[in-house]
Amino acid sequence: MIMILWEEFTLNCKKFFRFHFKSILKDLFFFYRFSKLCPKASENFIKLCEGGKGSNRYTGCTINRLVRNGWLQTGDVVDNTGKNSVAVEGDTVPDECFQVDFGQWRGGVVGYANEGAHTNRSQFFITLGACPWMNHKFVGFGRVIQGYSILRRINDISTNNQVPVRAVKILECGSPPELKA
Repeated sequence: MIMILWEEFTLNCKKFFRFHFKSILKDLFFFYRFSKLCPKASENFIKLCEGGKGSNRYTGCTINRLVRNGWLQTGDVVDNTGKNSVAVEGDTVPDECFQVDFGQWRGGVVGYANEGAHTNRSQFFITLGACPWMNHKFVGFGRVIQGYSILRRINDISTNNQVPVRAVKILECGSPPELKA
């Protein structure tokens, strides 16, 4: 399992992803989000994790970009090509905070991929190593808290022009199964 840390650690803050690759179902990993630092980014992420009838969600998204020891990128909920991104409400999610230090941890920081200032939407990345150059350019809104070994295994997948040669997709995401009512 992989968990992402959030600032206020309560059970309803945990979100999970279950990845599938190499024809084998991989275990869960969990995230904890920095909801006080980035409330709008966190809310957008939660809604895309949980989805709903007729809404976009991360389930089924593939990893479109993989930079070894750098980051993986996914979250094209439009057509899964890696070229599109949409926010749940409104056009974009603003840059709320640049306090997360992408160079401080060995990886596992979750942030939104963007096209410049205030252009956060659905595509997100998870760092696979320290990325200090991302500071003040990307909004970090979460942290992996459990299942980091899965990220290391994904990091080792061969790529062609930063695209994984084997499909890695989000099989399932949302609130952890043990928390569902």
